[in-house]
Amino acid sequence: MQVPADQPAPEMPGGFAVLPQRWIVECTFAWLVRNRRLAKDWEGSNGWRFTAEVRHEAIDSH
Repeated sequence: MQVPADQPAPEMPGGFAVLPQRWIVECTFAWLVRNRRLAKDWEGSNGWRFTAEVRHEAIDSH
C-alpha cells in the first residue's frame, strides 16, 4: 500500500481475533469430509460405519 508523503499512514487493526463459534462449524465440516464415504454409500460395510461412529464418539467425548 502506498501512502502519499503528506498523509499519515492509516491505522491497521492489530492482532488476531478468534471467532467464537467458527471452530464448531469447522469441526463439523471436517467430520463430514472425513466420513463422506458414508453419505453416498460408497462403502457399505459395517466395519466402516463402526469406525466412523467410534471416531465420532471419541471426538464428542472431549
